[in-house]
Amino acid sequence: MTREQVLDYICLGYNVLENGRPIYVQEVFEYLQELDEEETGVFLLEDLLTWNQKELDMIEGQKYYDEVGEYGRKLFLRNEAIRFGKWDKYEAFLSSELPDIATSELEEAQDVAGRVKQMTKDELRAWIDRNRVNMLTSDLYVLDVGSILRGSIVLTGDIQFIIGDGLEDLIECNVSPMDVLNLTDHEVYWVDPVVKA
Repeated sequence: MTREQVLDYICLGYNVLENGRPIYVQEVFEYLQELDEEETGVFLLEDLLTWNQKELDMIEGQKYYDEVGEYGRKLFLRNEAIRFGKWDKYEAFLSSELPDIATSELEEAQDVAGRVKQMTKDELRAWIDRNRVNMLTSDLYVLDVGSILRGSIVLTGDIQFIIGDGLEDLIECNVSPMDVLNLTDHEVYWVDPVVKA
């Protein structure tokens, strides 16, 4: 999350960030009082404007941990490592939480990092059309900026069962390419160009 995203949410009329998603609350003080004292993941957007970028970055990772546990944290750290080339946090997590498979997980992520491409929306559309991709799978929430997309070609009769409610999933979302193209307008899309058939 960036300061610009926080400002955009405020300009759109939202005042609270709840588990990574902006919402509008009429009576903020009452809403906050009703929350369980153990509740995490709820922030006033106005307060977030005073946070530095490192603090804002932690909100995104916390969302995945709160919803999916350690696996969500793993996916978030992997995504950050692949996109930004900073492997220390991901390596430390793997060594601590998954020591038996840490080496293979790290090698797989580094392999993806070596081939992942940044695309504009038009380039993504052309890649989808050229490769006849009919399903996209994201590592993190599919509509979030920075999620890494993988393309697949799925049998037409099977696709409705595989996609299901992909937009409702927080991680590993299987969706129609049209959902991504119609519901997002990112400056950059991160794409693993290897298409699964």
